[in-house]
Amino acid sequence: MKKFITMAMAISVLSFSSGHTADLIDPPLILTPPAENAPPKLDWDGGYAGVNIGFNNLQGLFTDSCSCEDAAEATGRQVGLFVGRNWQIADRTWMGIEGDISHKWTEIHYFGSRVGTDLAGSVRLRVGEEVGNALIYAAFGWTGANVYVQNPDDTAFTQGWTLGAGIDWALNDTTVLRAEYRFNNYSPATLAGVDVDFDEDVISIGIAHRF
Repeated sequence: MKKFITMAMAISVLSFSSGHTADLIDPPLILTPPAENAPPKLDWDGGYAGVNIGFNNLQGLFTDSCSCEDAAEATGRQVGLFVGRNWQIADRTWMGIEGDISHKWTEIHYFGSRVGTDLAGSVRLRVGEEVGNALIYAAFGWTGANVYVQNPDDTAFTQGWTLGAGIDWALNDTTVLRAEYRFNNYSPATLAGVDVDFDEDVISIGIAHRF
């Protein structure tokens, strides 16, 4: 009987020790959620080239040889090409230079004559702030345009300054969509003996390839 009691106590002690040893060897399993990788930051540095289409409103102030003034305006359309380059100047702030050329179909009907613009271009400095996948920017620079009159026929080149703002939105690393407003102020020109002073509002959309 004593042997039986002693054996039972020994088995109990071994079972207790084995259970605690197992607890020390096998800690409870802790599940951790997988780490989420942050999306790569878009880099606007580099060159780009694209095409745009838009609508413009051309306003003209006409002054004849008698110093009589008259104003008229017309709405037209345009298509153009642009090319540029961006550089980072601060955290999320970018600066760039851009040139463009466009063809306009805008004519003002003025006392039996048709006055308008056809070829135009600009060189602009852009400064923008990065917001997510978008670059919101302002632009300022030089602009010039060929102006003409029909009946009687005459042409002249006028130049001035341009000011605008827009947004570039990156679809991916290489493709960018653009929406932009621009105001062009041209210096006076003389067409068939009449002084003409043009201003122009332009709204355009475009698509560009980054490289």
